[in-house]
Amino acid sequence: MRRHALVFVNRGSRQGEEQAERALGLLREAGFSLEACPAESKHSAPDFLREHARGADLVVLGGGDGTLNRAADALVEIGLPLGILPLGTGNDLARTLGLPLDLAGAVAVIRAGRTERVDIGRVNGKPFFNAATIGLSVEAGRCLDGALKKRLGPAAYVRTIIEALRRNRSFLAEIGHPGGKVRRRSIQLTIGNGRHHGAGMTVSEAAAIDDHQFDVYSLDPQPWWWLLRHLPELRRGGSSNGGGIWRAQAPSLTVRTRPVLPVSTDGDLTTSTPAEFTIDPSALEIFVPG
Repeated sequence: MRRHALVFVNRGSRQGEEQAERALGLLREAGFSLEACPAESKHSAPDFLREHARGADLVVLGGGDGTLNRAADALVEIGLPLGILPLGTGNDLARTLGLPLDLAGAVAVIRAGRTERVDIGRVNGKPFFNAATIGLSVEAGRCLDGALKKRLGPAAYVRTIIEALRRNRSFLAEIGHPGGKVRRRSIQLTIGNGRHHGAGMTVSEAAAIDDHQFDVYSLDPQPWWWLLRHLPELRRGGSSNGGGIWRAQAPSLTVRTRPVLPVSTDGDLTTSTPAEFTIDPSALEIFVPG
């Protein structure tokens, strides 16, 4: 059993500051020896992992999807299995993997030692676990700040989507994939590597983070009341076209938009269109429930 853990807790995440010491205590009680990044350290997660990986048996990251996203390249580079403590707001990667969202349950999964390998998506070389998005959710992200997430939790995403609907505009998207090209007028384009994004929204009921495929959906321009009415359906996901939603699955994609638009990966703005999407198959080993 791997026992020496390299631990980074993002104290700026929604529950990071209040749960950091408890997380370290639970890991020690589970039998792990720890090399933890000190609270006063100026290290970012990638720098800390690269500097201290030698001699470690596993990595444990505490935080939200943004914390995991920013550490993705370092995690692949050092090649150690990853344990996740879901201390963020959305925790979409944890949801995709079926991880408990409580701290004790997440530590128990790491202690049990079962792992699976997952894919990492890339857009213009930038990594992501959950989804890359263009359009409405990017505008919603502009309205979302840390204080709002700490106060409202996942409900903050719904509130900011409603605010973003007032400002959002449709765009023309040309989506290229191995089977050809599709042109769509859209208000939201989502390219999912995992199953969930946006604090529990489901990309597709068929999506999996280890199937070496992107699941894609585009929302046709719709009035605000249509989107609010269909929000529960969008949270559940689907697998068929129609009703204002276009869906597809592909191992790689290119996306051009008019106008040029920013692309968000796991909630962070990282690049813009034109965008090339590829998959690093089975790139990372992660502790998962039995």
